[in-house]
Amino acid sequence: MMRGLINSVRAVGIKGGTLLIWLAAALRMALPAAAETPTTLMLFCGAGVRPAAEALISAFEAQHPKVRVSPTYGGSGQLLGQIGSIRKGDVFMPVEAFYIDRAIEMGVAEVTTQHTIGWFVPVIFTKKDNPHAITKLADLAQPGVRLGVGDERSCAIGITTVALLEQVGSTAEAIRANIVYKSATVDELALAVRLGTVDAVIVWEAVARYYTRFGVIVPLAEGVKHAAEISIVRLKSTNSPAAADAFIDFVVAPEGQALLAKLGYGPPAKPTPAGSQPKKKEKVE
Repeated sequence: MMRGLINSVRAVGIKGGTLLIWLAAALRMALPAAAETPTTLMLFCGAGVRPAAEALISAFEAQHPKVRVSPTYGGSGQLLGQIGSIRKGDVFMPVEAFYIDRAIEMGVAEVTTQHTIGWFVPVIFTKKDNPHAITKLADLAQPGVRLGVGDERSCAIGITTVALLEQVGSTAEAIRANIVYKSATVDELALAVRLGTVDAVIVWEAVARYYTRFGVIVPLAEGVKHAAEISIVRLKSTNSPAAADAFIDFVVAPEGQALLAKLGYGPPAKPTPAGSQPKKKEKVE
């Protein structure tokens, strides 16, 4: 193609500056346009929200082909530490609103972009056939029960477990004595039941639902009042605020909310987390 262009130039006998202008225009028409590089959003997402996040990302990218969402999953506390350390990223979606409040206090998140998007309810998840006949929280104190819980320093389910144990008085010490495993993420707890390394764990119901082939869900009477609020916020470090806002808007809009409801992220009626009052901010129904 290049040889043909040069021959054409020679044939018409164009000289000097006119030649350069003509040749540049011809080359622009002959060469393919460079593909536009899509905007990439860095999403820090609590491990317990992963199934919902994957569905939300897929649906969002289908509607926004020029935006790609790159998620990092982990314990909400670990993610917050990473955000504070590297000061990079676009969106934060932890399991518990506590971590967004901390992000705002740390000056790494935009308070005006915070939204509630769903809820987690804690349950007990036991081995298949529930061999210890666990029906309530106090049953975890039985001798021989190998219990797994979340590490309260790393993940929201760990913080919630501490609050739950405060409700059973002196029985809490016997339950703590049965703890043989502490995890950094809630997904690791459900996996431990599947692998048979523990007899029971305290996890979010939405997470346990993905492992029901391997275990039994035991609802907790105390569970609803200890529900954890799932929130989302834009980070101040974002280089693409418009794209970050577009993703947040999608999650809180009816389509995103329908996906969350379908996957079981929260009860129909939103409870009030234990030890707190309802926040005076817009709630997404």
